[in-house]
Amino acid sequence: MKPYSELPSTGSNWLKTVRAFSKDSWSALKGWQKEYGDIFHMNLGIGSTHVCGHPDLIDEVLTKQKHNFRKGNIYSKILPKLGGYGLLNSDGELWRKQRRLAQPAFHKKYLSVIFTHMIAVVDKTLTDIYERAQKDEQIAWNEEMINLTLQVVMQSLVGTEVKESAEKMHHMMDESLTHLLNLRFNPMYKYTQYITGKRNRFEQQRTYLYDIIMRIIQDRRASGNEDRWDLMAMFMKAIDEETQEQMTDEQLKDELITLFLAGHETSAAGLTWVLTFIGDKPEVLQNIREEADRIFTGELPTYEQLWQMTYTKSVVDEALRLKPPVWSIARHSVEPVQLGGYEFPNDLEFMLPIMLVHHHPEFWEDPLAFKPERFINGVPQDKRKAFIPFGAGPRMCIGNNFAYAEMIATLGLAAQRFDLQVDNPDIPGVATLSYRPGAKLWVKMKERATVS
Repeated sequence: MKPYSELPSTGSNWLKTVRAFSKDSWSALKGWQKEYGDIFHMNLGIGSTHVCGHPDLIDEVLTKQKHNFRKGNIYSKILPKLGGYGLLNSDGELWRKQRRLAQPAFHKKYLSVIFTHMIAVVDKTLTDIYERAQKDEQIAWNEEMINLTLQVVMQSLVGTEVKESAEKMHHMMDESLTHLLNLRFNPMYKYTQYITGKRNRFEQQRTYLYDIIMRIIQDRRASGNEDRWDLMAMFMKAIDEETQEQMTDEQLKDELITLFLAGHETSAAGLTWVLTFIGDKPEVLQNIREEADRIFTGELPTYEQLWQMTYTKSVVDEALRLKPPVWSIARHSVEPVQLGGYEFPNDLEFMLPIMLVHHHPEFWEDPLAFKPERFINGVPQDKRKAFIPFGAGPRMCIGNNFAYAEMIATLGLAAQRFDLQVDNPDIPGVATLSYRPGAKLWVKMKERATVS
């Protein structure tokens, strides 16, 4: 084993690395992987990290050696400034307790109940999008998907719309997350944030968001959860079998903010990336339409019918492979570890770019091509480590079935009801906390011309 000091590195000029990573994180990582290999040191000054870009390396960190790592500093020190210590950011016994309390709410039995309300929101929102598309001739699909997933997540979380604009909450959280990411990856930002007023603005936005969430919790405590189906009701009712404890209001706040953050933008990005891949492939849209016609036999699809949409799911999976919204995750060593032929001490940061393994030529033939048939029979056994759009190991995203349900339902209903024309499928991506569209995706929607 070699000492980790002998790792290939992006160089001693950390400012050059910061500039390249800040300008285009994904392109920079691809270039460095090609130059330095699957494991290398990324010199970001005080934010330096060690990049693992091979499925076997990520499997070691997330699964085989999971006890030697905690969540990365971005989760333990940066994101909690906004989202507290919900499932995304917590670790150790707190995470295990929260996971035990939250897990039942994401069981398929409960998701099938939530789905009846989810699909009603999708149905109404798609109709509203179509009406706007007729008035304005074309619509910005990624913005419409943000609105759709916002409505879905609010209905699923609290069972109703909040008085404040969900869109306003989204923009506040988005701006706040940008502030926090700059704190993590831009060494100078921690000083300039005071001069520019960014710090004060962040604190004002955080106070506003916390006030909204706590008011929702207090209103529910007062009204009770009888006949409630939403996730907040399930969280409030949940009792930890080991401790017999329930979530406090502070824990509820952290979980609701976490689910709001994680539950809409990633799905919206996924639904946008899907359309960039299939917008100029009429045969793919036709296959989705025919599958929906065959399986969606009622006025609206059921939760059970959704999982029969195997072709549509393969399309979603291939889009998630090529452009995973959760494009990278981070871990921090708490014990000395051995990875890729190198020995690492404890107290080091590791970056696990999911998108690098999703494109790894050792696992994927023609890795940049869009081929849904790769997943038509599910994820191939020999590629399970190389396809992790929701993470892997015990910390895999608890809401993966929720996200699949939302994306398959939206894509299936849209293809079944409308003719979609994508005007500019080749839009850039931006790698922030999620990998999301960097420009508007312009789409024309017309009433379906023919019925199969």
